[in-house]
Order: sequence, then structure tokens, then C-alpha cells
Amino acid sequence: MTLQTVTQKDLLTTAVFTYSLTSNPDSEFSCHQTISNKAVLNYTSNTSVLKGADEKNGIQVFIVGLCIDSRAQLSREEIPGYLAKISSEKSVAKIYAAAGRFAGKYIVIVKINDRLWLWGDASCTLATYYSTDPKFLSIAVTKPLVERQVVALTDERWNKLSAGVPSGQPYPADSTAAKNIRVLLPNHLLDLQTMQARRQPWPHRPHQNNAEEIIEDTFITAQNIFKEYSHYYDLVCPLTAGYDSRLNMAIGKTVNPELPCFTFRHDGFSAETPDLFRSQQLCATYDLSHTVLHDEDMPVEQRDTISSLIGSDANDYVLSLAHTYRKHFGSRALINGNIIDQVGKSVTGNAIPTRLAGPCFIRARIYNSSKISLQILKNYLDGIPQSMRKYTFDLVALENDCCRWGVQSDIAYGLAGVNMLNIFNCRDLIASWSGIPRKMRITKVIHTGVLARIDKQLLTIPFTPETTAKRLVRTHWPLFYVASFAYALYTRHR
Repeated sequence: MTLQTVTQKDLLTTAVFTYSLTSNPDSEFSCHQTISNKAVLNYTSNTSVLKGADEKNGIQVFIVGLCIDSRAQLSREEIPGYLAKISSEKSVAKIYAAAGRFAGKYIVIVKINDRLWLWGDASCTLATYYSTDPKFLSIAVTKPLVERQVVALTDERWNKLSAGVPSGQPYPADSTAAKNIRVLLPNHLLDLQTMQARRQPWPHRPHQNNAEEIIEDTFITAQNIFKEYSHYYDLVCPLTAGYDSRLNMAIGKTVNPELPCFTFRHDGFSAETPDLFRSQQLCATYDLSHTVLHDEDMPVEQRDTISSLIGSDANDYVLSLAHTYRKHFGSRALINGNIIDQVGKSVTGNAIPTRLAGPCFIRARIYNSSKISLQILKNYLDGIPQSMRKYTFDLVALENDCCRWGVQSDIAYGLAGVNMLNIFNCRDLIASWSGIPRKMRITKVIHTGVLARIDKQLLTIPFTPETTAKRLVRTHWPLFYVASFAYALYTRHR
């Protein structure tokens, strides 16, 4: 194979965390697993599949990808069997709830007798696009892979939705450019008999609202997850001057004192650029290796072929970063900084009162300009049960920002052969942060609390500089609320 002759089948030989679920085998995938007489799992040789069963009760569990126990009590090989045997009454909801402790990048397929259900990891980093027509089973990590089995349907109204989606930004809620293809969101369970997704409870326990205990548990849980990941991958930590990457580095070095770090040197960077200078300072302070990666363009043939597998979410810049990383680090897994950012710092909703979490504000936050997106977001928000409304901004952050925006990079990196993981991608852990008021989280209390527990010196090295104007907007929710609409209007017309 050369880059001049690269095909989709070639890429599906090297891709990681890549799969589809269809009625018949897809010959362009190298591996196949029969799930039922109506479902075949197709996956790449670099994508793991584990199976467990409770033969007595007719329950089978298949886990695609990397799924580990955040409590460090079960091996990854034991997890499918544990889930298969957790509910003698054959309750898929109970199996789903029991999986809240697990972390990683995976999907779970549960078969009870002849009926199938599917859900993703905490933020659905292993994406699930699916056809809504129950007569044609087509589920995959990207929309074009779904379209191998079904014809994407659209109309004038849906074309207007697509026209309102800026480059690099997600479609609202679970929508895509096709009326008959959707994305499975976090906290949802997909019934493969009806092809309908059902929202599941947010597992926050209202009595768990002690910030210090939550911060301590965050450190211990993320440390466990890092240790478990380390059993299967050599981990590499991207480092900037920001809080998220420093937190990853700090937790990682408690497990691996020789944790390798790197920083992308983008166009316009100089030796004094904080992302470069501070990351080098941190690594020098803690005697960690640090590599500076100059951005390199992905070869055109490879980029075009990967883009054809990704679809409209393809981003040349992200693909070039993936190419740059893989060229230098190969199969070593990259630890990204999502989730602890969007939810942990309440970046999406700031400290805005929940009553203001309407479709207009959410549309502004995802920079969409179409009128149809307002109806889609209204339906999405109306689907949140009253008992969960107080968590609306956390749900939006996880389901729209992390899943729909952040996962675009996971898909691109995976198809480029790069393993990307997140040490906070655990449903029970993320839900625990709801016990800390968002007005505290915007002050980065989780980050600073964990960093102080590891080494207070981590807080003395300056972070990314913040202008007075940005700090005022971030720390005063009325300003943040108004600024969100103003910025959305600006991006629409610039």
C-alpha cells in the first residue's frame, strides 16, 4: 500500500476504535462477530471485542473497544461476564446502571434472548451513528459507514439545518445531515428492535454534595483509570499552559514518574508562547521528557480517503494533527482534556440559572443559525424529565459539547490510527461533579483541588493568561449569558 493508492479498505486495516453493526458482514472490515441471526459486528483488527454470558438467563454482553473498571476491582476481561450476570430479572436498565463505574472508549451491546440493546461510554467517545429505520440495521462509528447500508434522506427543511451548521461545529442534539440517521447521545439506551433511544437517569446521588470529598474521589478515580489504561497502552500527555492538560499530567505522573509529554507548535508560536514555554517549564520542574511537534500536513490522498469515511465532520486541521502525532508516537495513546473542561469547569452553562437553559441559548452555544435547530433543541430539552431538569446544563455539556463536538476529534484520530483516551470518561465520576455547584466549578475548584493534593507547586507555575474582560465574563453569569448570544451573532456574520 502507498499513500497514492490508499483506499477505505486500506484505512480500515489500520484504524483503531472502528466498527459497524449490520445485517450481513461488511467485507471491507477484516473482523466479524455474529451477534444474532439479524446482526453482525464488523470491526478492525486494532479494535478489541470481548464477550461475556449468563447462559442460564439467556444474556450475552459484547464490549467493543477499551472498557476498564474505575474502581480497579475487575479486569477488563471480567467486565462482560460481570454485566451479563448482574441482573437475574433480565433488566437492561439495571445492566446499564451497573456499567456506570466503567471508563474507557467503548460501546456495550446486550442481548437478552433475541433482543438487542446498545449504549456508549460516558461521553460516547466511541461514536454511534444509526439508521432510525428498524427494517435496516445499520450502526457505525461514522455516518458514511451507516450510509453503506441505507440511503441518507433529506429535504429542503433539513438542508436549511445543514446550512446553519458552521464548519467544525456539531449538529444540534442527536441530529445529522440526514433525517433518517441519528447519533446516540450519552445517557441514552438504544433499542435495536425499534431503533429508538431512551434517556436513562443521571446517576448523581443528591446526598453526595461535599466538594472536598468529590475532589478527593475525582483524584483517586482518575488515578485508577490512568493505571488501568497503562496496562494496555503506553500513554502520552499533551501539555499546554491550560488547567486541563496540567491536571492530566499531574495525575499521570503519580502513576508514571517518567510520563512523556508533548506540545504542538502551531503557526505563530514563538519561544515565549505560554502553551510552549509553560509546558517546557513544567516538564523541566518535574524531570519529564517533553517533545515539541511542528504541525505537518496529512498527505492529500490519505486525508481525502479518511474524510470520505468521516463525512461532513471531517476537518483538515484535526487530521493533520492526528498525522503529526502518529508519525512521532505511533500506537502510544494520547490523553485528551475533554469532559473535565466542559463539565468539570461548567464551560457550557457557566453559573447561569437552569431556568434560562432554553433552545435559543443552547443554539447560541453551538453557533448554529438555522430555525429548525430551535425545534430540535426544544424537543431535546423537553425530553429531559422534571426530576433531572436541575442537571440540564451538565447534560447539555456532556451530550452536546463533549459528544457532538469533542468526539469529532476522537473519530478522526481513530481513523488515522491514533489511540485517544480520557481519564475522566466515567459516567459515575462525571455525575458526581453535579454535587459541586456550577458557580464553584467555574472557579476551577476541581482542578485546583486535585493539583494541590498532588503538589502545591503545580499551582505556582502560571497558567494561560486571562484578560480582565474574559475573567469578568467567566465569573459573572449575566455577562456570560449575553456574551454567548453576541459571540454567536458575530460568528454568523464574520
